[in-house]
Amino acid sequence: METAASPLTSTRQQKPGPRQGLVLVLTCAAMAMVGLDIAIVNVALPSIQRDLRISQGGLQWVVVAYGLLLGGFLLVGGRMTDLRGRRRVLLAGLGLFTAASLVAGVAQHSGVLIAARGLQGLGGALIAPAALSLLAVTFREGRERNRALGIFGAVAGAGGTMGVVAGGLVADGPGWRWAFFINVPAGLALIALATTCLAADEPRGRSGRLDVAAASTVTGGLLTFVYALHHASTHGWTSAGTLAWFIAAGVLMAAFVWSEKRSPAPLVPARALRNRTLVAANLTALLAFGALFSFIFLGSLLMQQKLGYTATRTGLAWLATTTWPQTRHGRHAAPSRTPCDDPAPDAPARA
Repeated sequence: METAASPLTSTRQQKPGPRQGLVLVLTCAAMAMVGLDIAIVNVALPSIQRDLRISQGGLQWVVVAYGLLLGGFLLVGGRMTDLRGRRRVLLAGLGLFTAASLVAGVAQHSGVLIAARGLQGLGGALIAPAALSLLAVTFREGRERNRALGIFGAVAGAGGTMGVVAGGLVADGPGWRWAFFINVPAGLALIALATTCLAADEPRGRSGRLDVAAASTVTGGLLTFVYALHHASTHGWTSAGTLAWFIAAGVLMAAFVWSEKRSPAPLVPARALRNRTLVAANLTALLAFGALFSFIFLGSLLMQQKLGYTATRTGLAWLATTTWPQTRHGRHAAPSRTPCDDPAPDAPARA
């Protein structure tokens, strides 16, 4: 957000009006679509595996390809938003995401599906920072913007919950391909809305370059590392192939560090790594989301392949795991007040 939201001081703030409402609907719907595709495929995995005859080990890449390219190119998406403009990057992300969804829906081979999922993740990496930056400059700083960001975050988080339920209904209904086809009309509608309600991007007064090499090496390093883990599970941890893949991942990550040190505008500034709070928050998020997504991936397969659940029942089971903690949190977060909470009107004041 440092680079994406920096034009705030030079952007004319507008009074609340219909345009602000349209921008909020557009950005929330775009992020809901990105979040939906993180989870919607998990419940449909057994159907995908049967139709495309994907091995158990290769099935994970249908999920991993999306997540890694989404996370790996998120920094580049933010930088592109700063340099090329919010409207332009959002439209590019929506177009790429929609086209990739269509390709994934018609895929007849696992390789095509995995590649399309990767392109979906790349489109999501453009959508997310552009949508967040649009909210930052559309709403005034303070309560108005905080409320918009709260709605944005809630909708983005609800996308995952809706995804597991939608994945089950789609797999048991029209088929798993509609988990991707549903994005096509939604994406086209969002493109039309963005074209009509977003003003043209203002000329950028400063120059810069995209550090695509850094983003490519870090994403390639992560992909190679994940493949090395997969290779180790089938060929052993000490096999020559496994060691070669781990070495390749290390080389790519070292290239990323070297590129960042030489770059005049690094994707990850050195001062960010010295911020203990930021580092701790990122590590916590890494462990939490890593555990969550692997839990959903393995749990969906367990429910359908071992416990005999239908896809719809699996989706509803996941819905219970997401709504129950939120309900419990709501009950304990704001306990009701009792007469003992307030002192009596005539009670003496305490020192």
